[in-house]
Amino acid sequence: MCINIHLGWSMKTITVVTNPLKDENFIYTNRIRAALGGRCNAKFVTTSDDIAASLAGSDAAVILGGDGTMLACAQHASRLGVPILGINLGTLGFLAEAETGEIESAAEKLLSDEYGVEELFMLDAAIERDGRTVADVTALNDIVVSRSSYRRIISVDIFVDGSFAGHYDGDGLIVATPTGSTGYNLSAGGPIADRSLFVSIITPICPHSSFSTPLVVPGTKTVKILLKDKFSLCSMLTTDGQSGVDLEADDIITIKASKYKTGLIKVEDTDFYTRLCKKHLLGK
Repeated sequence: MCINIHLGWSMKTITVVTNPLKDENFIYTNRIRAALGGRCNAKFVTTSDDIAASLAGSDAAVILGGDGTMLACAQHASRLGVPILGINLGTLGFLAEAETGEIESAAEKLLSDEYGVEELFMLDAAIERDGRTVADVTALNDIVVSRSSYRRIISVDIFVDGSFAGHYDGDGLIVATPTGSTGYNLSAGGPIADRSLFVSIITPICPHSSFSTPLVVPGTKTVKILLKDKFSLCSMLTTDGQSGVDLEADDIITIKASKYKTGLIKVEDTDFYTRLCKKHLLGK
């Protein structure tokens, strides 16, 4: 869903978050600084700073980095209701709205309120162990349950709204949003889903069966993953490829739609399929 925003003169604070590994000499950061000028209250931080504290009170954020930087910032921005504008300094940059050659034009549209905000749904995951919740996480792209040892496979049962939906033996399992469908999910053989869809995609990683196929379920449904055997001691749960939690046998992972959404600032009227072709994820 895309929402048009017209903040006018109420837009006072823009936080610029730079990944210094992608902008070592702050060349692109300084271009943003010059483009914003004195027309807003601009804050400049790096990914090594306290991002949540830096974003607090912001009307918008500009993220300089790759998709990993965008995902890390989305974790905090979604909770604060701060929309984010990505400037791609990475390889693919599917979440970024602008390339480095478009920094000045993107900044001008941000300052002039010539943009919309696409709301991207997220997933919450809770890990239950011995009857108590030991971890809660939120993801924009995906929740991944995978082996952490090269010598073991993991075994899981899948339930959708309480109904048994399959058993998988293999290297792991991905539960992705449509936003994450173009990431790890796609590499593992899962389908691409239009970001306007409210669905979750369950994709096995290197399953030990030729009959294991991805499963697309409505976003209104709850997915539960049950780790089945002792080999699951060598497994972990990762969130957007950013952070991990060690898992144990008989852990239950409950995944459902989050109340939080990531607001992605759109300064160009480019549809999802044009973007797929531009990033070479579909045929030319």
